[in-house]
Amino acid sequence: MSPPSFSGKGGGGLGGSESDLVSIMKRITFLNFLLMGILIAIPCFAEYQFLFVPKLSVTEEYTDNLLLDNLNKQDDFITVISPGIVARAWDRTSDITLDYQPGYSMYQNFTENNTLRHNARLYGKMAFSRHTRMTFQNTFIATEDPITKIAYPSADAEQTTAEDQDRTRYQEPMTPQEERQKIREETVRKNRKQYYTDTTDIAFTHQFGKADLLTLKYSHNLLNNDDENIEDESTHKPAVNFTYWLFSNQLGLRAGAAYSKSEFSETAQNTAYNEESLTPSFGITYRIDKNSSIDTGFSYRKGKYSEPVLKNTTEESQDSDEESLNPTFGLTYRIPVYKLDLGVSVSYMDGRFSDATKDFNNWNGSIKLSKQFSSRLTGFVQYAHTKTKFSEGGNESYNIYDPSIGFTYLLGDKIPLTLSLGYFIRDMEFSQDEAALSLNGNIGKSWTFGRTTINFTGNSGYDQSYFGAQALGFGVFYDIKSALKHSFSRDTIGDVFASYRKDKYLDLKNSRNDENREAGAGITWFLFQKWASVRLGYTYRDVISTSSENSYTENRVSLMFSISDPRLLRIKN
Repeated sequence: MSPPSFSGKGGGGLGGSESDLVSIMKRITFLNFLLMGILIAIPCFAEYQFLFVPKLSVTEEYTDNLLLDNLNKQDDFITVISPGIVARAWDRTSDITLDYQPGYSMYQNFTENNTLRHNARLYGKMAFSRHTRMTFQNTFIATEDPITKIAYPSADAEQTTAEDQDRTRYQEPMTPQEERQKIREETVRKNRKQYYTDTTDIAFTHQFGKADLLTLKYSHNLLNNDDENIEDESTHKPAVNFTYWLFSNQLGLRAGAAYSKSEFSETAQNTAYNEESLTPSFGITYRIDKNSSIDTGFSYRKGKYSEPVLKNTTEESQDSDEESLNPTFGLTYRIPVYKLDLGVSVSYMDGRFSDATKDFNNWNGSIKLSKQFSSRLTGFVQYAHTKTKFSEGGNESYNIYDPSIGFTYLLGDKIPLTLSLGYFIRDMEFSQDEAALSLNGNIGKSWTFGRTTINFTGNSGYDQSYFGAQALGFGVFYDIKSALKHSFSRDTIGDVFASYRKDKYLDLKNSRNDENREAGAGITWFLFQKWASVRLGYTYRDVISTSSENSYTENRVSLMFSISDPRLLRIKN
């Protein structure tokens, strides 16, 4: 995909005219490239099947805080008409799906916000041979809605078979660290100006031995805003990883390299800035016997970044260099007769910067003892210790003491439920110590009993961010999500969901403390043998921020009518 120009902001919206739509399509060149390749590849499939599902939805939504501003609350009714298609082609080795649903939003009171929305996703996999395959995904969203991630549990899954869902689903969930990084970079929008995001992920894997792999990955994230107060972003992340076992199942080598380059546009207040980094890595795994193994690794990071400065000042943006060394060591040992597992890990990081006051070194060690009590239940205790020391004139040095205890229990057919509880203390060199509970829990996938399905994830603790222009230092976080769905009958499904997130960053000059609560419920009725459905939903969202202008409370009520062909038209070659 071609990166956008960061010389200034565009105007006129993303979908209000034919020229705007052409401009959008020119920007999603990668999606067009993939689609062209798919159309060429489909006739080459030996025995392909083709699926085409037209769909249409009409949504009426009410919000009591249109601009997410508690000091200037405005309510409005929004009608969204969204036709769409799902087109899929597959054979024994390849599977490609295009899901596209444009929509036109019409505002009852604030008609200047009427907008053409776009929501497209192209994803799939291709097997070039028995040992070589590629997976890919491109997601494009254009909207004026300032909140694009409201957790409505989907009822659409009921309209396709489990076999189809498993075969076509590609999107991998973000790790907790990636999700928190994305949340940190989000900006609270205070208007209904349009913006669009385009995300591409490609992975190419070649297996040339029993466990020998070569993996090439590339991702690109693009954010473009009509609002001149919000920065645009373009990020490229190519990576390569190589795993090779010199002696089968005993001595393995791994090597890799990751590169990242991000550009951020100027805004009405700040100048443009950028950051890039290169991280090569190397590791060795040695399995001493079937009960013990050693894992060592080493990575090096070289980066450069510039920081934004306020416009109309004499201050100039300067480039800064940074680098780090990160060796690691891990040992696992099992005592079969007692069903005990012991894990020990040690890592060290040495960070160096253009500004010597930012230099630091960090030691981290952990020890974990697990005991298997039955075929379903395993308990564990763990202790982790972190020692971070900054150079003179920099941040305050500290130690972190982090004990925890937990268990893993298999629910039903290999569905793991893991819960742990800990308490960590950040022992500061001079200032007052900090302490907090840490809770981590996860049900590996949906847990279904009878007519009810439950999802739950929760994690909390601390993270440390000291590299790049977006470095926030030491932070404490809590992130809990849960959802419950219940089938009252064959054609009636209800759902309830809730989430809580808190991020507290203690090393910033102006300490930041953000809190987000979200809850809601809905009920879905299927009509005409599931040709159509009606959903009534409610969502409550409350954001409390250190910056009072970013705090808001919103209530949303929506009624959505949708129709699609449940027969899933199939064509076989």
